[in-house]
Amino acid sequence: MNWKKILLKKAKLYVLIDTKTCRNPVLTAQIAATAGADILQLRSYDLTDHDLMLVAKEIKKICQKHKCIFIVNNRIDIAYLSKADGIHLGQSDIDLKSAKSLLGKNKIFGNSCHNNKELKEAIKNKFDYISAGPIFKTKTKPEYKQIGFKNSLKIFNNGKIPAFAIGGINLSNIDTLIQHSMNRIAVCESICRSKDVKKTIKSFITKLN
Repeated sequence: MNWKKILLKKAKLYVLIDTKTCRNPVLTAQIAATAGADILQLRSYDLTDHDLMLVAKEIKKICQKHKCIFIVNNRIDIAYLSKADGIHLGQSDIDLKSAKSLLGKNKIFGNSCHNNKELKEAIKNKFDYISAGPIFKTKTKPEYKQIGFKNSLKIFNNGKIPAFAIGGINLSNIDTLIQHSMNRIAVCESICRSKDVKKTIKSFITKLN
């Protein structure tokens, strides 16, 4: 098992670098990796392919330097060309078999799970990790209806595949998660829109540990 998959099992803070949400995606990634984030995911629905490729390559360098896992959301081409550590696939994205044939089986493959049916499929297909949510209402993915704390907790505590709670998580509601041992989280807006990214990252890490 390579060190990245070992790190994945220990990872607690997964930061989504959304190019529309972050004022400066590369700078946010730099600060997040330096401050101790375990995983960075690049997600973009607004950049041209050319610009997205440039950002991906820069974040890959940052992650390599700081021993941080670099994941690309959805875009198999960008993940391949930027030599990302893996890809995160939603329910309507390219299938896992095709993704593995392009990127290689040693890469990291994540999947979004919103219900028990999707969880069973993710376990069956042997994804490396899943996200469980949206646990709270999220502005970055308004089209997704929150599944709530109870349902997210069931997916999170599946016992077979590492899960990250996701959706609207911030420093005001994280204590609720911690009380129920949900100590692996994926965060976007509260970090990308933070006036002090480093301080916010450190605060999340302190709570998670």
